Amino acid sequence: MRKILQLLPISRKSRKSKKASMVNSLPSCLRFPSLEGLGVGSAFCLLALVSLPALSVEVNTNDIIKSSPTKQKNRSVVDRILDIFRPKPKNGGSRQDSFCPIWPNGNDPELFEIWSNEPLFIWQGTVREIEVRLPGSESALWRYKVEANQSQQLYQGPELQSGEEYDYWVSYEVTEGGETTTDTTTIPFMIKEERETIANELE
Repeated sequence: MRKILQLLPISRKSRKSKKASMVNSLPSCLRFPSLEGLGVGSAFCLLALVSLPALSVEVNTNDIIKSSPTKQKNRSVVDRILDIFRPKPKNGGSRQDSFCPIWPNGNDPELFEIWSNEPLFIWQGTVREIEVRLPGSESALWRYKVEANQSQQLYQGPELQSGEEYDYWVSYEVTEGGETTTDTTTIPFMIKEERETIANELE
């Protein structure tokens, strides 16, 4: 019995020495000086936390990337407008256009059609002048000189006809090679015919 009791401290010391040697053999990235005073057991707890399976926080990127065509079609107009503000990859050029059309936006069919014959033009950037023209015409049905820091303007020209297409002409600032100049662009839009049906139903 005495021999067994004498061997117990020795076995405990040998276990501690084995644990200490295992901890010391860990890579330096898994050993923190601030935890040295906490003992070997704390170091093993830390190792257990570090080595937890990554499955608990793993995200299936395939499920995120894959999107059904139905969900793409059902995206709201608000989502489409927010897409305009999301960062886009740079093409490496030095030209910086200060104009970004929000509404109407000819790049998206949902933002091409307008429900009112008094459309609200919304943009981002430094715009100097906007016009509404007939398709292919250089004469303006309505012209407006944009004020500083302005980003929207309600149409105030002759009444636009339902089902007809028009051109939204914009003059805006461009910075290239440290110099600021102006450029122009034309964005087509259409007054949606369903506007009259909705107006009649509301009366």
